[in-house]
Amino acid sequence: MTHRGATLHKEPLTPGTLKKKMDVRVFHGRYFEPRHEGRYARKTG
Repeated sequence: MTHRGATLHKEPLTPGTLKKKMDVRVFHGRYFEPRHEGRYARKTG
């Protein structure tokens, strides 16, 4: 997320909020992939 996007975002960007957003992206197979222990990594390519 860009600084401008974060500024325009309506809810506070807490670690919990960011995790929810990453969960959605992982679920749809976009940008991130699941790793061990509940962590994520950026998808290659």
